[in-house]
Amino acid sequence: MAKQFLNTLSVFTAKEIQEICHLIRIHDNLKKINTRAEQIIFESDSLAQIDVKKVKPNFNKINYQLWLTDFQTRRVPIFKTQTGKKYLNALLPSALNYYPRTTKYILHGGRVGRATEANQSFFKEIIRGVPSSSNILCIYLARDKKTWSDDFRQDQIHFLSVATPKTFRFTLASDKVTILKNQIKEADVIYIRGGNSHILQKHLKKITGLQKLWQGKVVAGSSAGALVLSRHYYENDDNTYNRGLGILPIQTICHYKKKNIKKFEMLQIWMKKGEKKKNIYAIPEEKFIIIRR
Repeated sequence: MAKQFLNTLSVFTAKEIQEICHLIRIHDNLKKINTRAEQIIFESDSLAQIDVKKVKPNFNKINYQLWLTDFQTRRVPIFKTQTGKKYLNALLPSALNYYPRTTKYILHGGRVGRATEANQSFFKEIIRGVPSSSNILCIYLARDKKTWSDDFRQDQIHFLSVATPKTFRFTLASDKVTILKNQIKEADVIYIRGGNSHILQKHLKKITGLQKLWQGKVVAGSSAGALVLSRHYYENDDNTYNRGLGILPIQTICHYKKKNIKKFEMLQIWMKKGEKKKNIYAIPEEKFIIIRR
């Protein structure tokens, strides 16, 4: 069809028409793009797809986000030209924010360091749908700083064991507020490992606008990392009932076992009038729940 149309224009040579038809045919076959002309056509076409100010997407919100994830996974990593990368950086933020993005919270019941299938499922869920080369920020503020390096190394192994063939960048979170705030801005995934919930909450409380900073991203918390995000929670280590950061309107118990049923019931004391019991979550070790907000 393209060849017939181009011949009617009477402005291209037969060789030029052959080249144009080749570029049309190959521009979406990403694995076969080799020449400079093929690269330029691929990048131009890709940039046009995310120029939402000129052409509004016709996908609904769910399908748009699925398509955009695929775009980030398959197309973004193979941009090569300086001009292409320049316009990609200019256009992609608007495309990402075309629909308000919900934050995916994954709350884990604890003992994430165990090498089990259940914990593998947790790490797999964290990176599900996350583009390759995404930045995973690992926060260990609830733990003794002496163990951070070992914790960071261990968690990278956990992520990479379920990441094939994806590749990720990992960042060790700082305990300096200004630096940590910037790290959260730059991260695609925020992973908060458990430990002392009181210390963790004290650190995170210093970050103004925390919920807005990670809006639209994946936030995964294990044990203390899950508890402090809640409105109220029960802390097993010191047998206390506490007010959390309130980012999620829920009450939470981690490391839950049937013998903790009384602790579960006590959380209802903290509930505000009108709140429903379904907002209380008792999460067993190695298990997790997902909340989108």
